[in-house]
Amino acid sequence: WYGALYYALQPFKKDKVTHYLVLGIDYGNSTISRKIIDVMTFTPEGGITFGNDCFSKDENVSSRVVIEYFSEGVITLRMLSAKTVVFDHLASIYGDQNSDPEFMGSEYSFDGYTLKKGNWRFISKVDARNKK
Repeated sequence: WYGALYYALQPFKKDKVTHYLVLGIDYGNSTISRKIIDVMTFTPEGGITFGNDCFSKDENVSSRVVIEYFSEGVITLRMLSAKTVVFDHLASIYGDQNSDPEFMGSEYSFDGYTLKKGNWRFISKVDARNKK
């Protein structure tokens, strides 16, 4: 379990079991903050488990998504719909290829994950504007 302050919850089904996508923030330390996309599931005994191998990006599958960035920066992580979560695309704040988290910040475009058949698949360049 990756401890965080969770602020959003979205139920979804995978293999006929209800899981909950949770969005959270962890202020990490003085140089790094983290946004977390995780999955919470209730066991038949009433316990809670975190993590589920349902996030796919570039042929890789992971049990949660951790977005690390410059602690003085601000990034968005929110549900765009019941089947789409979006977040700011990160880039180096110095414009170079350095991908250390303490040098990453918002690039003013959005990436995300969309739900398809119980799995969350990565999508880039999401149009996250309000419909109105």
